[in-house]
Amino acid sequence: MKKLIYFLIALSVLVFMGYKLFNQKEFLRSDVSPHGLFRADLYIEKPFFALPGGGGITSKKIYIEVFDKNDNLIGETNNKCSVFLSDVEIRWDLKRNVLRFAPARKINLINGRCDL
Repeated sequence: MKKLIYFLIALSVLVFMGYKLFNQKEFLRSDVSPHGLFRADLYIEKPFFALPGGGGITSKKIYIEVFDKNDNLIGETNNKCSVFLSDVEIRWDLKRNVLRFAPARKINLINGRCDL
C-alpha cells in the first residue's frame, strides 16, 4: 500500500511539472487605462518547441490579466476567452466598466468576468 501511495505522489509531481513546462506564458506588453486606474498585461503562449511553418507570432494565443491601480488582480482571460495576437486591439470603455480587447470579447472591470 505504501508503494502505491509513493507512486501516486511521484506521478502527480511529474504531471504537475510537465504541465508547468508545456504551458508557459511569456510577457508581451502592458497597456494602461487613460486615467491610470487599470492596467492590462498581455502574455503570449510560449511554445515548448517551434516547427517550420508554425504560423508566426500573430497566430499565438494571447492571455490578458487586468489589475487595478493597487496591483490587485481584477480579471483575466482563460482558454475559453483567449484570442490570437492578430485580433488584439485594447480599448478601454470606462463608462461601461469594460476592457474590450478583441471583436466581441471584453473583460468586465467590476466582476472580472470575460464576456463573449
